[in-house]
Amino acid sequence: MASDLKSKTVLIAGAGYVSRPVGDILVRHGAKVIFGCRHIESAQRLAKQVGTGASAITLDVKNKDQLDEALKHSDLVVSLVPPPHHPYIIEAAIAHKKPVLTTSYISPEMKALDAKAKEAGVLVLNEIGLDPGIDHLWAVKCLQDIVNAGGTCTSFASYCGGLPSPEASSCPLGYKFSWSPTGVLRALSRVAKYYDNGQELHLAGVDLMSSAKRFETPYRGYAFECYANGDSTPYRERYPGLQEATTIVRGSLRYEGFADLCRCLIEIGFLGTEEKDFLRTSIPWAEATAKILGATSSAEPDLVWALSSKTNFSSTEEKARVLRDMRELGLFSSQTPITPQNEPSPFYTLCALLEQKCAYAKGERDLVFLQHTFHVTKKDGSKSVLSAVLVDTGDPQEGGYSSMSRLVGTPAAVGCMAILRGEIAETGMLAPVEERIAAPLRKVLEEDYGITLVESEMAL
Repeated sequence: MASDLKSKTVLIAGAGYVSRPVGDILVRHGAKVIFGCRHIESAQRLAKQVGTGASAITLDVKNKDQLDEALKHSDLVVSLVPPPHHPYIIEAAIAHKKPVLTTSYISPEMKALDAKAKEAGVLVLNEIGLDPGIDHLWAVKCLQDIVNAGGTCTSFASYCGGLPSPEASSCPLGYKFSWSPTGVLRALSRVAKYYDNGQELHLAGVDLMSSAKRFETPYRGYAFECYANGDSTPYRERYPGLQEATTIVRGSLRYEGFADLCRCLIEIGFLGTEEKDFLRTSIPWAEATAKILGATSSAEPDLVWALSSKTNFSSTEEKARVLRDMRELGLFSSQTPITPQNEPSPFYTLCALLEQKCAYAKGERDLVFLQHTFHVTKKDGSKSVLSAVLVDTGDPQEGGYSSMSRLVGTPAAVGCMAILRGEIAETGMLAPVEERIAAPLRKVLEEDYGITLVESEMAL
């Protein structure tokens, strides 16, 4: 392993699941790594795991003095803190003329610092993880290939899922959480915007879950469903080669059944954030469910009747599946008590339950599945569908990475190395959505780390 970065020091702010793979790769290339976290124990744990070349400091990114002191001794800062905290780091880094890397989308608050970063000659490289990140690197590559061959992309769909591997998916949602479920559940209430056959659609909550459909993939061993996530509309301009596409959607993959259960939970009030006094004490789940539903009693027949009056099922089979999952979660249980939360709302009480019931057990693997689908009209007028697919599973052995942490952390580390070597000349807020930026990063991921999307094409 080359040690060309031995004169460089990288500050990694944040102690989440991505921090260790970033630190491991940088240290293997000779860099020194400083892990900074509000809780020194978390930073020390990471430094111990990474070993020689890694150290730990206490770092509260809202503490300007701590941040300034850490930046004095760093050549680059990797911000792996929650996205709302990125601007604290970026502003301080601009003042110290130090480059920054994040794996997050460029928020309006971050975009507002673009001119200041350019004026200071500072690069802030963002969206260089998995989704966003790897998805960008291969989307722009495939679109460039289509354009170079004289073709036109008329439809683009990109879906990604971080899921339990099939053998670990026997839980009510078919989904497991490595961290708090709040982010996943909150996303269900956010508006998804996308283009569908020339029409701009805005969906959220029940409508979004009702829009979920069976996912088509060349890999027939998987039973996924997909739905839009976030705002896909800017990609018509953001990705070169999408200007003539009438369908543009980026979204999430889940195992079949996820959307039906989530739609039901939304409709009956389990995602409500209004605090309820009855959730302040450890009452049985059946009693809590009865109060949330407004049922006449906590007996299961009354719970089912009240639930059926608040939601519609497309079939008796769907109803049976949803009720089975709710039983498995314990929502009808007269024996299992709720865990009261600081904010005693149905939403946070449900999140605490999901964190318990849908957690990874020791030795279980996760799965990442990413697929781009391009509908192409070729130069000769013929049509085809081009698919580019990444399938990866985690390593459950002691010291191994989850698939998600590896596929977010490795592109981030590759981006760090490109910055430290002076391979990216731009300044300001940057994301790898142009081939001139994406190609060198993609080449390293493929050749050095075996990370790639497999392409296949089918004539129509």
